[in-house]
Amino acid sequence: MNDEPVAATALVRAEYHLFQIADPQGPVADDLDATQNGLASAVGGVIEVATGIHTGNVRVTVEQHSQRPILLRAGKRSLRCPAIPPPGKCWSHP
Repeated sequence: MNDEPVAATALVRAEYHLFQIADPQGPVADDLDATQNGLASAVGGVIEVATGIHTGNVRVTVEQHSQRPILLRAGKRSLRCPAIPPPGKCWSHP
């Protein structure tokens, strides 16, 4: 059974259906091909997420799990993307 995840929710700005998650102090993810899940890719340590909104704010929740989570929320858009805990603060930008 998983421990309760550490979670943070914020509005992030999307432009051209995309936003990125990055940390200037180091990579936040290993390379990930977008064809694996259709919603995210990671290149050079930066995660790029596709949204249904062309331009505007998107509510995003990021959860940190100690083990691989089991997705139980049917009807919500969930993305499982392995990430490296950042050494500094994580930034989102369009």
